[in-house]
Amino acid sequence: LDGKLRVGIAFKRPSPGFWRSGRNAYRMAKAIKVTVRGVDRKGDRFKQSASAVDISRNGARLDGVGYLTWPGETVEVKRGWRKARFRVVWVGDIGTPQADQAGIVSMDADSTFWGVALA
Repeated sequence: LDGKLRVGIAFKRPSPGFWRSGRNAYRMAKAIKVTVRGVDRKGDRFKQSASAVDISRNGARLDGVGYLTWPGETVEVKRGWRKARFRVVWVGDIGTPQADQAGIVSMDADSTFWGVALA
């Protein structure tokens, strides 16, 4: 595994909301082109263009990320000259309207990352 450790979690009962972060912030529908960097399911590094299709102070919904990542992983999102680390909280299932999308929550305190005023 190239010196990397993987940790698994097992549940006795289904726990679908385990990785989800409660959304208590206003979300704005806004398409913003971004670049996403991270590690794919095979352990290989990736860099891909995507769009943030709705945003909040501490998260966003990305479109165009495919199935490169999964809940719990950390990705770097770059917008212009700004970049920040985000944790993936959900990935859309194949065959659903959320396919090719992922929900992310900020791991950094910079609430000005998106460059727009959020209520």
